[in-house]
Amino acid sequence: MPLMSTQYYVQGLLNGLVTPGVSKPLVAYVTPPIVDKLAGPRAYVWGGTLAVSRQSGNRGPAGAAGFKKLMWDADVWLLYLTNPNDTSVDTEFPQLETR
Repeated sequence: MPLMSTQYYVQGLLNGLVTPGVSKPLVAYVTPPIVDKLAGPRAYVWGGTLAVSRQSGNRGPAGAAGFKKLMWDADVWLLYLTNPNDTSVDTEFPQLETR
């Protein structure tokens, strides 16, 4: 899968995600806007490195070639700005769990 497809796939997984303790859903970008009002949590998806592994195939009558496995790493940067003078500033950033 090409890098751009991987980035848009990850964006689709994250975009609109409802996070506990935050009134607005998460907005995910592959190409972030130049200027943006941070009125809620944001995620920025950036392409990473490519890991390639090879596996040999059967040598049939057609001379079948081997297989390649392409695995892209994608970085996701989360951003959520709040009022630093708020008394509940430590609990405002939602807990997001990755698997």
